[in-house]
Amino acid sequence: MVVDPRTPVIVGAGQVTNRPGPDGSDLTRRAEPVALMVEALTAAVDDCSGNDRGGAGPDGRKLLEQATSLRVLPPLSWEYVNPGRLVAEAMGIEPDELVLTTTGGNNAQRLVNRTALAIGRGELEVAVITGADCVYTLTAARRHPDRPVLPWTAQRPDVAVPTPFGNPQRGTTDAEEERGLDLPVHVYPLFENALRARAGRGLDQHRQRIAALWAGFSEVAATNPYAWLREPRTAAEIATPGESNRLISYPYTKLLTANM
Repeated sequence: MVVDPRTPVIVGAGQVTNRPGPDGSDLTRRAEPVALMVEALTAAVDDCSGNDRGGAGPDGRKLLEQATSLRVLPPLSWEYVNPGRLVAEAMGIEPDELVLTTTGGNNAQRLVNRTALAIGRGELEVAVITGADCVYTLTAARRHPDRPVLPWTAQRPDVAVPTPFGNPQRGTTDAEEERGLDLPVHVYPLFENALRARAGRGLDQHRQRIAALWAGFSEVAATNPYAWLREPRTAAEIATPGESNRLISYPYTKLLTANM
């Protein structure tokens, strides 16, 4: 079978998890989002090269240098004017196009899809997609009694604006925000309870049902070196509110919510 030469292929992937340091660690020395993007991209280059010993292999590096588009998902923990420029400089590449998506949980997969379509149409040969966030570090700094200032990169406002990607429309309306429906943790419980009511399940029955689902997820996470929480939890542990598992908004305890 002859494969179409324009068939899009993901040739390298890399991940990085910047775990909390020991008590008393210097938060100002933790990596900022762009640094983690570079680290993940370096791992993707190694993955593309089949290089398990560290250091960018020749094949991955050659492809990286051929990339004409560098596409970035913006972090929520820090605002850059053009993070792609910082990543390109750190990686020593000069792509023709620097892209920055809007904020949205759908944008990661949508960006992969649209990039693949562009390659299939012959509009691109090689593209790079990256993104990272440091919500833990930002939150820890805000809660620290000394309020350390994180020395993360502040780009000049006159830096060239990247090519936008995605829908710039706000995620909420004025009416929703006035009623506190501005975050997923406030809105998703409404969806969850509507689903529960339609299924005819009682309060405890429904929470046990979703806790059992999450228990399976936690077993998978326990074997994933990149997962943030790697301790397997039972359905009872997940469903039961407690000192380390507070109730966020019914039916969600802390262990039933996404971990930023």
